[in-house]
Amino acid sequence: MVYWKSLDRVDTPIREAHRILKKKAKEIAQTLSFKMDKVGLIFDNSLSMYGTKEQPYHPMLRAMALSLVLEQVSSEFTVYYTNPTEDSLFPRLGNQSNYAEPVLDALKDKCDTIVIVGDGYENAPFEGALHQLLYVYKKKVDKQNNLLALHFNPIYGAETKDARPITDLAPTVGVREVKGLNEAMFLAIGKSQPMVAVQKYLSYLVTLQSNKVKALMPEPLKKAVAKRDKTGLLGM
Repeated sequence: MVYWKSLDRVDTPIREAHRILKKKAKEIAQTLSFKMDKVGLIFDNSLSMYGTKEQPYHPMLRAMALSLVLEQVSSEFTVYYTNPTEDSLFPRLGNQSNYAEPVLDALKDKCDTIVIVGDGYENAPFEGALHQLLYVYKKKVDKQNNLLALHFNPIYGAETKDARPITDLAPTVGVREVKGLNEAMFLAIGKSQPMVAVQKYLSYLVTLQSNKVKALMPEPLKKAVAKRDKTGLLGM
């Protein structure tokens, strides 16, 4: 993607380029240890996702890579952009960050997981709109805390060496590379829904074939793994 973006034009037809990228994303997704259901990904395509002159468009390209991989581990997947963009290989960057409106669209579409990928600078329609929206939704609608809202920030602040958050209702984790997506997902879910994270992590351990890892498991989990090894079913 970095190579294609550095060119004045993409010689490969757009449809073929999408096919190549999705094939690569599918290969990466097979190394991930989590699956998701109905996902709405909020793609920040504001001007600030351009990056620097030394690494132009890298934040946007990281966001695109995350989007392609997360699509492969989701039963249903929809991308909502913070700014209108034409149908091309790369999203067009423009205007300011408007997280609230696309999140509202994802809620209307009944997404059970909302993943925001952006630099955390919300300035349209006004700062704090996303937090107010999620707060009211959690307070009045999602009283059982079924909605999982996460924020992956592909940019680390130069001064703080940390990822800028948007709201504590969508825990922020910095992600620079797709290979760190497993750890980032567990960390983000752990901040939002700790028991769900524990359950997912245990399931992840069960899938490992390392005898050392199995030796560290509690007895009930060891029995479940032993039954899985014999029958192919997880006895939990």
